[in-house]
Amino acid sequence: MGLSLNPINLPTGIRGDVNTPKQQEFLVNLFVERGERPTASARPGIVSKGEIYGKTRGQIFFNNAIYRISADKIFKLTINVSGNVIAEEQAGTITGSADVVLVASFTQLFIGVKGGDSFVISVDDNGVETFDAVPAFNGTGGLKPVRDCEFLDSRFVAVPFDGGPIQWSKVGDAREWPIENRSDAEQLPDDNFQIIENDGLLLVGGERSIERLNYDPQRNIYASASQGRSDHGVVSDFARFYGGIVYLGKYENGQVSVFNYGNDIPISSKGVDEILNQYTVDELRNVRVESFTWRGQNMVTWRLPEETLYYYGDFGTIKTGVSGNFKGVWAGQYIASLGGRLLCGDNQTNRIGLLSDVSEDYGEQVEYVLRTYLRGTPRDNFRVGRIAASVTTGQSNEPHTIALSVSEDGVQGYRNNERYEDLGPVGVFNNEISWQQIGNFDNFCGIQLRWVTDIKVPMDALHYE
Repeated sequence: MGLSLNPINLPTGIRGDVNTPKQQEFLVNLFVERGERPTASARPGIVSKGEIYGKTRGQIFFNNAIYRISADKIFKLTINVSGNVIAEEQAGTITGSADVVLVASFTQLFIGVKGGDSFVISVDDNGVETFDAVPAFNGTGGLKPVRDCEFLDSRFVAVPFDGGPIQWSKVGDAREWPIENRSDAEQLPDDNFQIIENDGLLLVGGERSIERLNYDPQRNIYASASQGRSDHGVVSDFARFYGGIVYLGKYENGQVSVFNYGNDIPISSKGVDEILNQYTVDELRNVRVESFTWRGQNMVTWRLPEETLYYYGDFGTIKTGVSGNFKGVWAGQYIASLGGRLLCGDNQTNRIGLLSDVSEDYGEQVEYVLRTYLRGTPRDNFRVGRIAASVTTGQSNEPHTIALSVSEDGVQGYRNNERYEDLGPVGVFNNEISWQQIGNFDNFCGIQLRWVTDIKVPMDALHYE
């Protein structure tokens, strides 16, 4: 060591755990855009587009608009030519207070209160809407309270909240659920939790397994396909990621990891698993999962009780507000696309949000954190004279700073010895931020960068000498 301009690897995700602090890398409110020169870029921000009656319980694109369930009401959201969100209240009352399961066909929107009543909005050839309550299960027909639902083969297929056999509707009509339209997994019967379409088949996630089901019209049954069973229990909702499906899966010993369906090896690192397994399985079952595309990049978020984990091909955490630590949940919830724009809701307030290329969430600045390290060989003492970061700034007239802190053991020192440098003046976009006289280290130097700004500051290189 000692040559000038040695590269420091930018972290790509969460690595290391409490037992391996000298391997820890992570990103907060950043994700890595792959390319010839990987860049740590800011995640989307949220701008306010007004307020609406009640807290959000779910929303989905249907009938050329976004239909939002807010408290006990239904709203139809559209965006006018000026970019303003127009909210029109629709007929119908949604009972309960739990989140809703929303599934749309071309002509019907199924609304299932988790563990409660279900409803259907139907649109006829003239565009006229009708609102109906789905008859509850009574032993001769009707629908049980739902946990999840999917649309396939012109049928709505529901997983009941009690984990029992799946039910499916009459062809083309979510208002009718014949008693004979029920079946269960055949290979490994267990409680059912989640359902999603995959390559024209149904994936049903249970307590101990995932099975692929195919509709057999001769027997009027969804039967197990010959291949595709996974022997991991499903904990949270399935989420689409590019052409695959990711989910929180559970081993027989109760430990939870993130899996990509079709691969029994988890895609989550030890650091990600450490975050997940601080919660109970029951807590993780209530996690809200979002799947959306931002600037061509697929993203999945899991809103955990105390933080939001997100996946973009690797893992980071995403949060709203400046806390000085890495805990915190993101305000982006119930994300739905309308004309290429992503609207979001909030289960704590009545806000309408729009995901945007800004460094704020409803007016709150975003706190970014990047942690990585330098390692030498055993008993290799080295000196770091300077650390430099290559960033893109120049977007604001307001002064902004970025803080560097270092640690000798990967645990202590971060935040206690932050050194601030100016991010640079407006108009200077390709900027190198430099910190001098960093110090001497015994085999290891942990590096943390933290900045709070109302501008986005992509970082594409770190160096030291």
